[in-house]
Amino acid sequence: MGLTLLDHLSLWKRSRLLTFLNGVGARHDYMIHVGVGWAIARVPWLRNNFHHAVADLDPLLRWLAADGNGFIDFYFKFPYFLRKPERFNQLQGYARHAYAQGVGRSLWFIAGANADRVSHSISLLPPSLHGDLWSGAGLACAMAGGANRVAIERLRSLSGNYRAAVAQGAAFAAKVREQANNPTDHTELACQILCELDAHAAAQLTDATRRCLPDDGKVPAYEIWRRRIQSHLPWS
Repeated sequence: MGLTLLDHLSLWKRSRLLTFLNGVGARHDYMIHVGVGWAIARVPWLRNNFHHAVADLDPLLRWLAADGNGFIDFYFKFPYFLRKPERFNQLQGYARHAYAQGVGRSLWFIAGANADRVSHSISLLPPSLHGDLWSGAGLACAMAGGANRVAIERLRSLSGNYRAAVAQGAAFAAKVREQANNPTDHTELACQILCELDAHAAAQLTDATRRCLPDDGKVPAYEIWRRRIQSHLPWS
């Protein structure tokens, strides 16, 4: 977030973020792209021109910036956005869905890792985005923890038809932690319950389904990747 702000507020040196991404930050590229979204939320000219803000980022992972934008918007202003979710309508194309994935992540924190509260909040938001919202909730559950086995099983149960989306989010969390070499017991537990895979197998699934992705078309490669993960889950 800080490097993005510095780059866009500087007149000359504007390569801090890419230098970090291509250097010591490479193992944390998922999280760095999310951080770009935090910066977008705070700079009006970036907020109003998402595609310009992410033009130099990884073509696949750039959607995580929209995810980060959604997370920070809802986390700090969730009562307002739950009453008036018009922000979704200000976003065009797939950015709207990626933004909703970040909103889903924020709900896990806002709800205090309470699956019933997460489910209720999702029910108040546009139905066309429920799959994205549940995916974000699954990612946050596996990444941040805060819930025991019973609570995670409750999340899986409440997700209903979006169970695969929740599992896909958990698989993303497993990949982030494996790549950064910071595994946790709560990520392992969440993957076993939500994905019916251990964390390593869930991370491997994200790698396998990432191979040979097409270029962005009507459906971005990032969304095709997410759908592939969901379709390759053991019970799909």
